[in-house]
Amino acid sequence: QVLTQTGKNYFTMAAGIMFTRPAGENGNFYIGASLYNANKPTVSFSSSNDPVKLERRWGLNGGVTVQSGANNAFTFYADAFMQGGNKQAMFGGFYTWSLVNQYYDDINKSSLHFGGIYRWNDAVIPTIKVDYGQFGFGFSYDVNISKLNTASQSRGGFELTMSYRNCAFGSGDNGIACPKLGRMF
Repeated sequence: QVLTQTGKNYFTMAAGIMFTRPAGENGNFYIGASLYNANKPTVSFSSSNDPVKLERRWGLNGGVTVQSGANNAFTFYADAFMQGGNKQAMFGGFYTWSLVNQYYDDINKSSLHFGGIYRWNDAVIPTIKVDYGQFGFGFSYDVNISKLNTASQSRGGFELTMSYRNCAFGSGDNGIACPKLGRMF
């Protein structure tokens, strides 16, 4: 195949909404929905009259964090995505141990997370994450359990993540604080 271009820029639109509330005295829950590629941008490298459109991707997610002691909590969540004829679902759970005196400290959080994720009919993913202040550092390994495990010998891949979280929009008394979702990933 001869490609007439080797690069492609395109504009894509996305939107999402999230609802969160306290779950009793010691927890929080959230539920959300999202839409990606709402405008179905053309992504083909070819200049032919048969453009390739990026399908819309829909996402649903939800979770709950329940404080189980003065310095620890459990988090459970689920995600589902649909794009074109493809679907993906995953769910997971994490135990969080706070390295400071109070678990719900969104400004000076320092905590250690242990847990895992199950990606439906595909992988089991043990995970460890450290939060320090506004930074997060994670390490995980995908263990292949799909039909491809004969070829992969159940091997997957290591993943390292780094995140930064800004805990307010605006400044001073007019700022809007981020929702208190515990230690969600």
